[in-house]
Amino acid sequence: MQPSFPMLIVLGSLLLSSPVPASQSASVLLEKAIYAEQTVGDLAQAVEIYRKIIDDAEANRRHVAQAYYRLAMCYVKQGRTIQAHDLLRKLVKRFPEETALVAEAGKYLPRTPFPELVGCRVKETVFLSISADTADKAPESEATTYEYGCLEIQWDVDPKLAERVGTFTVSIRPAKKGAQAVWSASDVAAGARSIICGVGKPGDKPAEVHLKPGVYEVTVDANKGSDRIGRGLVRLRVKPLPMTQIMVDDIQADGTISFRNIGQRVNASDQPLRATGFCNSDFIEIQRMTDDRGRELKFTVKHDGETYRYNVALNEPVPPGGAVITSSEGTASGQIAPVAGQKDELEYRMQHWPSAGQAVRRIEVYRLPEGAELLETTPRDMSRRTRDGRIELFVEKMIPADDSILTAFRYRLPGASVAAKDRAEPVAAPWVDGEVMRLRLNSAAGGELGSMWWTADAAKSGGQAIWRIESYMVITTGDMRQFTRVDAKEPSFLPTTARTKNWMGDFRATYAGEKVDLTMFKGGKVVSSRQVKTPERVYDNEQAIALIRRLPLRKGYHTSFMIFPVTGGVVVECRIKVIEQEKVTVPAGTFDAYRMTLQIYAGRVKALEHTLWISADKHRYLVKYDAGAALMELVEAYRRETGQPTSFRKESLGISLDLPSGWLVYESPAPGTYRWLAYLLPPELKASSSVVANEAPAETPSVRAIAEAEVQRVGSALSGYKVRPDSWAEAKVAGLPSISCVADYTDKDVEMVEYRTYILDRSMLYWLECRTAKSECESVRPEFDKIVKTFSVKKGG
Repeated sequence: MQPSFPMLIVLGSLLLSSPVPASQSASVLLEKAIYAEQTVGDLAQAVEIYRKIIDDAEANRRHVAQAYYRLAMCYVKQGRTIQAHDLLRKLVKRFPEETALVAEAGKYLPRTPFPELVGCRVKETVFLSISADTADKAPESEATTYEYGCLEIQWDVDPKLAERVGTFTVSIRPAKKGAQAVWSASDVAAGARSIICGVGKPGDKPAEVHLKPGVYEVTVDANKGSDRIGRGLVRLRVKPLPMTQIMVDDIQADGTISFRNIGQRVNASDQPLRATGFCNSDFIEIQRMTDDRGRELKFTVKHDGETYRYNVALNEPVPPGGAVITSSEGTASGQIAPVAGQKDELEYRMQHWPSAGQAVRRIEVYRLPEGAELLETTPRDMSRRTRDGRIELFVEKMIPADDSILTAFRYRLPGASVAAKDRAEPVAAPWVDGEVMRLRLNSAAGGELGSMWWTADAAKSGGQAIWRIESYMVITTGDMRQFTRVDAKEPSFLPTTARTKNWMGDFRATYAGEKVDLTMFKGGKVVSSRQVKTPERVYDNEQAIALIRRLPLRKGYHTSFMIFPVTGGVVVECRIKVIEQEKVTVPAGTFDAYRMTLQIYAGRVKALEHTLWISADKHRYLVKYDAGAALMELVEAYRRETGQPTSFRKESLGISLDLPSGWLVYESPAPGTYRWLAYLLPPELKASSSVVANEAPAETPSVRAIAEAEVQRVGSALSGYKVRPDSWAEAKVAGLPSISCVADYTDKDVEMVEYRTYILDRSMLYWLECRTAKSECESVRPEFDKIVKTFSVKKGG
């Protein structure tokens, strides 16, 4: 027969009233502890047994994890929540394999607490528990904070001990034997359960206690008269102040934001700092700035190009290693946008890239309008609470150098009347397969600087239809050239691979979900390789113009999308707005075009603003692009046949030549000492090539003598330049005497090859040159030779 329930209680009480044998296994002890806790209700006895299991080095990990969880539940029942949370955090950290217990612990653990600001400082909290143990002991746990924070110390007291406490003594001292306290407070009231470091008595303002980086011990002693009857001890690790950005946004019903931004950083220079500065965007209006003590800061603002630059005079110099802490208050607009197709739904989305070259601690707090219903957040586990009838959101992240944080949330607010923003959804491509647009690049003063081409070709990749968008740029000043390529899948037009090759290097990117694998080459060798986090929907910077051409443009249309410049490696936001539809005349003709602004934002800072005109016809050509310091205008738009060569003629000189498929030519507007100069651009800029015409020397020697003199002149400017002796070859080109040679040299540790061909007419000297990396010469040389063979000149030219 089974014993009755009352008999079980009696037997259990008799069993648990005896000392617990140390030799009993953890599994047996766990059963007894649970019985004491849940059936008998003897929490003190259960706590003693759970502690024995935790302290048993030989105990099974599963049993120890159970003991951690059950002991925490006992503390919850006793009202010792600080100790309970400490145990649950240890459980989560030390026993990740116990997934069920970890999940249960997560239900009791509070979300990341909302930050509280004391002036311009973040209040950090250290938790400890006070037990009736007066002997010196090791710290029960460890906490971490940052210097220049405001430190609050909170404690729990053992229930049996709490009735006897008269006062508390709190102290902070370096974790070294015999170290003196850097701060202390005595005669703290028996009913107190927290104190802020620097406060002596209730009502006092926090003093400026600066805990320098290091390790400290925080002690709270429970006293009865002059005797210490209990103690709590925690080890505190203070880290150096990282660059910190705190943003507190109070969102209004109309979508405007009242903000307070706090910046914290260390003066890393070796000189006192008397002023500081920053940039901001035109949709942000700063109305007031203060320092760490709440004193007004004088500042000036200057509209410099596309940005607003703020210069702030500090009230007193900040010494080297000191903290520069400032606060700005004002309003912002344009950050809240309606969700297309959803009535009364609004959205906030911000990808913040500190771009500080160092790790940044980012804290963001958002207060939604009264009556708002929160629908979703990014990140999904963003902390939230309701205060004064309004929902508040909070996120904190340490952002590594060159990384970012995406914060987004969507809410419903009946009757919301924020101006709508159009979606950046691409429509059918307006270009034909093989389209080429050529634009002339002028300086602000009107002088021609160079040229730019955009091409679009239909292709397939992995069986999927893609558009290959390429661009070529040549700027005669400094002989700067650039090639870009983006492969974008259809119909989304999202990029799969991208490449930008210019004087800085060869940058290649592979897009995959919410990341980009970015590799930089120089001279065919990998210089750097890294992975960059991106939003789910991001476009490559070099397809931005093509994307804009595919948007459903109209007067008043405005939208934004994220772009990734592979040379910068940082995601930025591109915003466009169609201002007007108007007539514009360029070398290619007169067009009815949409005039729009294009703005680039890095977080809340506007990096640049340009104006562009897109034709309003079915072609959506880029007609004109005003970048302030430079202006591009459409010269021609045509369709090229893939695989077919193109012919070039210079009528005034009688020169003509054929270019292989994909090659481009640009006549220099300023040939310098030459009579005529044209740049030849091969596919992917695999080589630097040109063709030159100039008057022949007055006393015309042989073409070989001219070539040898020219090669000597050219070689003196190139490192290790040496002509291959067996490469000299005399021939006839266009019926005229010619000679060619091949030379080797190095350019920034890259092995290079140069091909040269000189052609001598009665009064003119022509030469064609091609320079390429040695690794590319086999693919470039045959095409260059074809160009040379097709060179012709009319007699008398």
